Amino acid sequence: MTGDDTADDRTRAAIRAVADVPAPPVTTTLDSVVRRGRRRTLVQRGATVAAVVGVVAAIGVGGVLLRTATEGQAGRPAGPAPTTTPTTTTAPTAPTTNEQQPPSTPNMPGNAPPSSRGTAPPMALLPGWNWVGARITPHGSEYCMGAPAAPEPDELALPNQGDVRARLVDSVSAQTGTEPQVVYQSWAPRSPKTDAPRGYLEVNVDMGDGPGSVQLEVGGFGGSPTEAADSDVSAYGSCERPMRTTLGSGAVLQMYQPDYSDPQAPMQHFGVYLPGGRHYVVTSAGYGEADKVDIGGGGQTIAGGRGRLPLDAAGLAKVGEALAALGK
Repeated sequence: MTGDDTADDRTRAAIRAVADVPAPPVTTTLDSVVRRGRRRTLVQRGATVAAVVGVVAAIGVGGVLLRTATEGQAGRPAGPAPTTTPTTTTAPTAPTTNEQQPPSTPNMPGNAPPSSRGTAPPMALLPGWNWVGARITPHGSEYCMGAPAAPEPDELALPNQGDVRARLVDSVSAQTGTEPQVVYQSWAPRSPKTDAPRGYLEVNVDMGDGPGSVQLEVGGFGGSPTEAADSDVSAYGSCERPMRTTLGSGAVLQMYQPDYSDPQAPMQHFGVYLPGGRHYVVTSAGYGEADKVDIGGGGQTIAGGRGRLPLDAAGLAKVGEALAALGK
Protein backbone atom coordinates (compact mmCIF):
# COMPACT_ATOMS: atom_id res chain seq x y z
CA MET A 1 0.00 0.00 0.00
CA THR A 2 1.44 3.37 -1.02
CA GLY A 3 1.22 6.66 0.87
CA ASP A 4 -1.32 7.95 -1.65
CA ASP A 5 -3.50 4.86 -1.22
CA THR A 6 -3.41 5.31 2.55
CA ALA A 7 -4.60 8.93 2.26
CA ASP A 8 -7.42 7.94 -0.09
CA ASP A 9 -8.50 5.15 2.22
CA ARG A 10 -8.62 7.52 5.15
CA THR A 11 -10.71 10.04 3.21
CA ARG A 12 -13.22 7.38 2.19
CA ALA A 13 -13.44 6.13 5.76
CA ALA A 14 -14.15 9.67 7.05
CA ILE A 15 -16.93 10.19 4.49
CA ARG A 16 -18.56 6.88 5.44
CA ALA A 17 -18.36 7.80 9.13
CA VAL A 18 -20.21 11.07 8.50
CA ALA A 19 -22.82 9.43 6.31
CA ASP A 20 -23.48 6.74 8.89
CA VAL A 21 -24.29 9.28 11.68
CA PRO A 22 -28.10 9.39 12.16
CA ALA A 23 -29.86 12.74 11.50
CA PRO A 24 -30.81 14.82 14.60
CA PRO A 25 -34.33 14.11 15.85
CA VAL A 26 -37.18 16.51 14.88
CA THR A 27 -37.73 18.85 17.84
CA THR A 28 -41.21 20.04 16.81
CA THR A 29 -43.69 17.90 18.70
CA LEU A 30 -47.46 17.92 18.90
CA ASP A 31 -47.27 19.55 22.33
CA SER A 32 -45.14 22.43 21.04
CA VAL A 33 -47.47 22.99 18.09
CA VAL A 34 -50.47 23.08 20.42
CA ARG A 35 -48.70 25.52 22.73
CA ARG A 36 -47.89 27.86 19.84
CA GLY A 37 -51.49 27.65 18.65
CA ARG A 38 -52.76 28.56 22.10
CA ARG A 39 -50.42 31.53 22.33
CA ARG A 40 -51.57 32.78 18.93
CA THR A 41 -55.21 32.40 19.98
CA LEU A 42 -54.58 34.39 23.17
CA VAL A 43 -52.89 37.16 21.20
CA GLN A 44 -55.81 37.35 18.80
CA ARG A 45 -58.31 37.44 21.65
CA GLY A 46 -56.31 40.16 23.37
CA ALA A 47 -56.27 42.29 20.24
CA THR A 48 -60.03 41.87 19.85
CA VAL A 49 -60.71 42.85 23.45
CA ALA A 50 -58.43 45.88 23.13
CA ALA A 51 -60.28 47.01 20.02
CA VAL A 52 -63.69 46.68 21.69
CA VAL A 53 -62.51 48.51 24.81
CA GLY A 54 -61.13 51.32 22.64
CA VAL A 55 -64.45 51.79 20.87
CA VAL A 56 -66.43 51.71 24.11
CA ALA A 57 -64.04 54.28 25.61
CA ALA A 58 -64.57 56.52 22.58
CA ILE A 59 -68.32 56.40 23.19
CA GLY A 60 -67.84 57.34 26.84
CA VAL A 61 -65.70 60.35 25.96
CA GLY A 62 -68.75 61.88 24.30
CA GLY A 63 -70.24 62.23 27.75
CA VAL A 64 -73.39 60.12 27.34
CA LEU A 65 -74.23 57.44 29.91
CA LEU A 66 -77.26 55.26 29.19
CA ARG A 67 -78.98 55.79 25.87
CA THR A 68 -82.45 54.31 25.92
CA ALA A 69 -84.08 56.46 23.27
CA THR A 70 -84.30 55.10 19.73
CA GLU A 71 -83.37 56.73 16.46
CA GLY A 72 -86.60 58.02 14.91
CA GLN A 73 -85.60 60.10 11.92
CA ALA A 74 -85.72 59.02 8.32
CA GLY A 75 -82.56 59.64 6.33
CA ARG A 76 -82.62 61.28 2.96
CA PRO A 77 -81.45 59.02 0.15
CA ALA A 78 -77.74 59.24 -0.47
CA GLY A 79 -76.55 60.97 -3.60
CA PRO A 80 -75.19 59.07 -6.63
CA ALA A 81 -71.88 57.30 -6.19
CA PRO A 82 -68.93 59.35 -7.47
CA THR A 83 -67.40 58.23 -10.74
CA THR A 84 -63.89 56.86 -10.66
CA THR A 85 -61.36 58.80 -12.68
CA PRO A 86 -57.64 58.16 -13.16
CA THR A 87 -55.48 60.06 -10.71
CA THR A 88 -51.96 61.34 -11.09
CA THR A 89 -49.42 61.65 -8.32
CA THR A 90 -48.18 65.15 -7.69
CA ALA A 91 -45.80 66.51 -5.12
CA PRO A 92 -47.56 68.05 -2.10
CA THR A 93 -47.51 71.81 -1.90
CA ALA A 94 -46.47 73.60 1.23
CA PRO A 95 -49.05 75.74 3.08
CA THR A 96 -48.98 79.39 2.11
CA THR A 97 -48.78 80.62 5.70
CA ASN A 98 -47.63 79.22 9.00
CA GLU A 99 -51.17 79.34 10.35
CA GLN A 100 -52.69 76.80 7.96
CA GLN A 101 -51.73 73.82 10.11
CA PRO A 102 -51.02 73.36 13.81
CA PRO A 103 -47.37 73.32 14.85
CA SER A 104 -45.72 69.93 14.99
CA THR A 105 -45.90 68.23 18.37
CA PRO A 106 -43.41 65.90 20.04
CA ASN A 107 -44.17 62.31 20.97
CA MET A 108 -43.92 62.62 24.75
CA PRO A 109 -43.47 59.52 26.92
CA GLY A 110 -46.76 58.05 28.06
CA ASN A 111 -48.77 59.72 25.29
CA ALA A 112 -49.96 58.27 22.01
CA PRO A 113 -48.27 59.76 18.93
CA PRO A 114 -50.46 62.07 16.85
CA SER A 115 -50.57 59.53 14.00
CA SER A 116 -52.56 57.15 16.24
CA ARG A 117 -55.56 59.47 15.89
CA GLY A 118 -55.97 58.56 12.24
CA THR A 119 -55.66 60.53 9.05
CA ALA A 120 -57.65 63.56 10.14
CA PRO A 121 -57.65 66.50 7.75
CA PRO A 122 -55.55 69.36 9.15
CA MET A 123 -57.62 71.83 11.14
CA ALA A 124 -57.04 75.39 9.96
CA LEU A 125 -56.81 78.14 12.55
CA LEU A 126 -60.07 80.07 12.82
CA PRO A 127 -59.97 83.89 12.72
CA GLY A 128 -59.41 85.30 16.20
CA TRP A 129 -58.23 81.95 17.58
CA ASN A 130 -54.73 80.86 18.60
CA TRP A 131 -52.94 77.57 19.05
CA VAL A 132 -52.41 76.72 22.69
CA GLY A 133 -48.84 77.70 23.56
CA ALA A 134 -46.45 75.07 24.91
CA ARG A 135 -44.75 75.69 28.24
CA ILE A 136 -42.03 73.11 28.89
CA THR A 137 -42.20 71.47 32.32
CA PRO A 138 -40.05 68.76 33.95
CA HIS A 139 -42.60 66.22 32.75
CA GLY A 140 -42.97 67.46 29.19
CA SER A 141 -44.94 70.21 27.50
CA GLU A 142 -48.08 71.79 28.92
CA TYR A 143 -50.32 70.94 26.00
CA CYS A 144 -49.21 67.31 26.02
CA MET A 145 -49.28 66.61 29.74
CA GLY A 146 -51.94 69.03 30.94
CA ALA A 147 -51.86 71.12 34.11
CA PRO A 148 -53.15 70.15 37.56
CA ALA A 149 -56.93 70.52 37.72
CA ALA A 150 -58.64 72.44 40.52
CA PRO A 151 -61.40 70.57 42.39
CA GLU A 152 -64.83 70.83 40.79
CA PRO A 153 -67.29 72.83 42.88
CA ASP A 154 -70.12 70.69 44.24
CA GLU A 155 -72.50 73.58 44.91
CA LEU A 156 -72.85 74.71 41.29
CA ALA A 157 -76.39 73.71 40.33
CA LEU A 158 -77.23 72.76 36.77
CA PRO A 159 -78.79 75.41 34.50
CA ASN A 160 -82.37 75.05 33.33
CA GLN A 161 -82.63 71.93 31.19
CA GLY A 162 -85.17 73.40 28.79
CA ASP A 163 -83.04 76.49 28.13
CA VAL A 164 -79.93 74.45 27.36
CA ARG A 165 -81.84 71.98 25.17
CA ALA A 166 -83.47 74.76 23.15
CA ARG A 167 -80.13 76.53 22.66
CA LEU A 168 -78.40 73.33 21.53
CA VAL A 169 -81.16 72.35 19.12
CA ASP A 170 -81.44 75.84 17.63
CA SER A 171 -77.70 76.31 17.14
CA VAL A 172 -77.17 72.85 15.63
CA SER A 173 -80.12 73.40 13.29
CA ALA A 174 -78.68 76.75 12.17
CA GLN A 175 -75.30 75.17 11.37
CA THR A 176 -76.49 71.96 9.70
CA GLY A 177 -79.67 73.14 7.98
CA THR A 178 -81.57 70.13 9.35
CA GLU A 179 -83.98 69.61 12.23
CA PRO A 180 -82.13 67.85 15.08
CA GLN A 181 -83.88 65.12 17.03
CA VAL A 182 -83.21 64.69 20.75
CA VAL A 183 -82.33 61.01 21.26
CA TYR A 184 -81.08 61.16 24.85
CA GLN A 185 -81.22 63.54 27.82
CA SER A 186 -80.44 63.26 31.51
CA TRP A 187 -80.28 65.97 34.20
CA ALA A 188 -78.93 64.66 37.52
CA PRO A 189 -78.13 66.75 40.63
CA ARG A 190 -75.74 63.95 41.62
CA SER A 191 -74.51 61.94 38.62
CA PRO A 192 -73.38 58.36 39.28
CA LYS A 193 -70.58 58.96 36.78
CA THR A 194 -69.00 61.94 38.53
CA ASP A 195 -70.82 62.25 41.90
CA ALA A 196 -71.45 65.88 40.91
CA PRO A 197 -74.24 67.71 39.04
CA ARG A 198 -74.24 66.56 35.42
CA GLY A 199 -76.48 67.08 32.43
CA TYR A 200 -76.36 65.11 29.16
CA LEU A 201 -78.02 65.81 25.85
CA GLU A 202 -77.64 64.13 22.48
CA VAL A 203 -79.24 65.15 19.20
CA ASN A 204 -79.07 63.39 15.84
CA VAL A 205 -78.98 65.19 12.52
CA ASP A 206 -79.61 63.85 9.02
CA MET A 207 -76.36 63.73 7.01
CA GLY A 208 -77.96 62.42 3.83
CA ASP A 209 -76.59 58.88 4.04
CA GLY A 210 -77.45 58.42 7.72
CA PRO A 211 -77.38 60.22 11.06
CA GLY A 212 -74.64 62.14 12.78
CA SER A 213 -74.78 63.29 16.37
CA VAL A 214 -73.97 66.28 18.52
CA GLN A 215 -73.51 65.39 22.17
CA LEU A 216 -73.42 67.76 25.12
CA GLU A 217 -72.16 67.30 28.67
CA VAL A 218 -72.95 70.02 31.22
CA GLY A 219 -70.87 70.25 34.39
CA GLY A 220 -68.56 72.53 36.30
CA PHE A 221 -64.87 73.23 36.89
CA GLY A 222 -62.65 74.70 39.57
CA GLY A 223 -60.24 77.62 39.16
CA SER A 224 -60.34 80.22 36.40
CA PRO A 225 -61.53 79.44 32.86
CA THR A 226 -57.96 79.61 31.54
CA GLU A 227 -56.65 77.32 34.29
CA ALA A 228 -59.41 74.82 33.60
CA ALA A 229 -58.72 74.90 29.86
CA ASP A 230 -55.00 74.40 30.53
CA SER A 231 -55.76 71.32 32.62
CA ASP A 232 -57.82 69.86 29.76
CA VAL A 233 -55.39 70.32 26.86
CA SER A 234 -54.72 66.56 26.71
CA ALA A 235 -58.11 65.44 28.03
CA TYR A 236 -58.71 63.25 24.97
CA GLY A 237 -55.36 61.48 24.88
CA SER A 238 -53.70 63.50 22.17
CA CYS A 239 -50.49 65.52 22.11
CA GLU A 240 -51.88 67.63 19.27
CA ARG A 241 -52.45 71.25 20.25
CA PRO A 242 -56.00 72.51 20.52
CA MET A 243 -56.94 76.02 19.43
CA ARG A 244 -58.37 78.56 21.85
CA THR A 245 -60.05 81.93 22.02
CA THR A 246 -61.35 84.13 24.85
CA LEU A 247 -64.64 85.98 24.45
CA GLY A 248 -65.37 89.46 25.76
CA SER A 249 -67.42 87.91 28.57
CA GLY A 250 -64.31 86.13 29.83
CA ALA A 251 -65.47 82.73 28.57
CA VAL A 252 -62.72 80.52 27.18
CA LEU A 253 -63.46 78.32 24.17
CA GLN A 254 -61.16 75.40 23.33
CA MET A 255 -61.40 73.26 20.19
CA TYR A 256 -59.58 69.94 19.90
CA GLN A 257 -58.21 68.33 16.78
CA PRO A 258 -60.66 65.94 15.06
CA ASP A 259 -60.10 62.28 15.90
CA TYR A 260 -60.27 59.83 12.98
CA SER A 261 -58.96 56.80 14.88
CA ASP A 262 -62.12 55.08 13.64
CA PRO A 263 -62.36 56.34 10.04
CA GLN A 264 -66.08 55.54 9.84
CA ALA A 265 -66.99 57.17 13.18
CA PRO A 266 -64.81 60.27 13.70
CA MET A 267 -65.27 62.61 16.64
CA GLN A 268 -64.28 66.16 17.59
CA HIS A 269 -64.56 67.77 21.02
CA PHE A 270 -65.09 71.38 22.05
CA GLY A 271 -64.88 72.89 25.54
CA VAL A 272 -66.68 75.99 26.87
CA TYR A 273 -65.45 77.45 30.20
CA LEU A 274 -67.61 80.24 31.66
CA PRO A 275 -66.34 82.65 34.36
CA GLY A 276 -68.90 81.34 36.88
CA GLY A 277 -67.51 77.79 36.72
CA ARG A 278 -69.94 76.36 34.16
CA HIS A 279 -68.39 73.82 31.78
CA TYR A 280 -69.95 72.66 28.50
CA VAL A 281 -68.39 69.89 26.41
CA VAL A 282 -69.73 69.60 22.87
CA THR A 283 -68.86 66.52 20.80
CA SER A 284 -69.49 66.30 17.08
CA ALA A 285 -69.62 62.64 15.98
CA GLY A 286 -69.94 60.97 12.59
CA TYR A 287 -72.43 58.36 13.77
CA GLY A 288 -75.92 58.32 15.23
CA GLU A 289 -78.16 56.34 17.54
CA ALA A 290 -78.93 53.82 14.79
CA ASP A 291 -75.23 52.89 14.56
CA LYS A 292 -74.96 51.78 18.21
CA VAL A 293 -75.04 48.10 19.07
CA ASP A 294 -75.38 46.63 22.57
CA ILE A 295 -72.50 44.33 23.55
CA GLY A 296 -73.85 43.24 26.93
CA GLY A 297 -73.17 44.45 30.43
CA GLY A 298 -74.62 47.86 29.63
CA GLY A 299 -71.92 48.58 27.03
CA GLN A 300 -72.30 49.66 23.43
CA THR A 301 -70.12 49.74 20.36
CA ILE A 302 -70.39 51.54 17.02
CA ALA A 303 -71.28 49.37 14.03
CA GLY A 304 -71.01 52.03 11.34
CA GLY A 305 -70.80 55.71 10.63
CA ARG A 306 -70.68 58.38 7.98
CA GLY A 307 -66.90 58.75 7.77
CA ARG A 308 -67.18 62.52 8.28
CA LEU A 309 -68.36 64.99 10.93
CA PRO A 310 -71.78 66.68 10.95
CA LEU A 311 -70.15 70.02 11.89
CA ASP A 312 -66.99 71.55 10.53
CA ALA A 313 -64.69 73.55 12.82
CA ALA A 314 -66.47 76.84 12.14
CA GLY A 315 -69.90 75.30 12.78
CA LEU A 316 -68.73 73.63 15.98
CA ALA A 317 -67.38 76.98 17.18
CA LYS A 318 -70.75 78.62 16.51
CA VAL A 319 -72.52 76.00 18.62
CA GLY A 320 -70.03 76.60 21.43
CA GLU A 321 -70.48 80.36 21.22
CA ALA A 322 -74.27 79.94 21.41
CA LEU A 323 -73.93 77.91 24.62
CA ALA A 324 -71.47 80.44 26.06
CA ALA A 325 -74.04 83.16 25.46
CA LEU A 326 -76.33 81.46 28.01
CA GLY A 327 -73.97 82.86 30.64
CA LYS A 328 -74.72 80.07 33.10
